Amino acid sequence: MPARPPNRANYAWLRNHYLQTDEGLAVLGDLHRRHAAQAVTIGLCDPNGEGSYTHPSLDRVVAGDGKVLTPRFKATRKNRRRLNRRTGELRILQIDPDAETHITGGGDQVWGNKFVITSTRGDARNQRIILDINRSPKKTAKPNGRSKPSTRSCPTSPAPKPSSTTAPSAASTSTTS
Repeated sequence: MPARPPNRANYAWLRNHYLQTDEGLAVLGDLHRRHAAQAVTIGLCDPNGEGSYTHPSLDRVVAGDGKVLTPRFKATRKNRRRLNRRTGELRILQIDPDAETHITGGGDQVWGNKFVITSTRGDARNQRIILDINRSPKKTAKPNGRSKPSTRSCPTSPAPKPSSTTAPSAASTSTTS
């Protein structure tokens, strides 16, 4: 680790080479998912751990939650021009072109970029590992404000074991009187 924190030039290089290209974001995502495999090394997401698939222990649970991050610029595409009433100068404001209006789980409308964060946690303090972060654009959202489930698989989650028993059908569980 460098002795000094990153400066503006370091951030600009990272942004230009990784954060603004699909290829760069894919590289960062792959790297992040490979490092997320450390959950297994500290005892989380153990396929042979306690509990069952229907009642897993908490250290075998993967949870996902959405978060809308406020953009750096508050202007939108519709209101990006501002008139200075004193000088008459018309200024064009900077915007975040990816920001959209999203509806939260509580029904509130918020402006920003929505992400889905998938994580797992253990019993010890500060024992949480973020497994993946996906951007959730509005155009893939369902009408109730919830995002479509991710098709990306978690590298640390075990595949379900085949069940030898089948669930009873509705006809066999009905009672006659």
